[in-house]
Amino acid sequence: MPSLSVFFPCYNDAGTIGSLVAQADVVAQEFTDDYEIIVVDDGSRDSSRELLVSLQGRYPMLMYFYVNLMISRQKMPGFNQLNGVP
Repeated sequence: MPSLSVFFPCYNDAGTIGSLVAQADVVAQEFTDDYEIIVVDDGSRDSSRELLVSLQGRYPMLMYFYVNLMISRQKMPGFNQLNGVP
């Protein structure tokens, strides 16, 4: 079970989600090698989904979930997946 969980939502964020995941990876490594990055995509209509799938190859600790719950409710699936200290 990871000791640190980093979680954030995504909605049509193809232009920024890659750098956000990369920065989360850098920051998490400053604290521990035992971490996870969780991104919940709430039905993006841009290329966020494809980008996140491709990022999983580079960042094996990245967990990506695609849901369509409306932005105000999208955080719950991510919080339910947390294993470390949020």
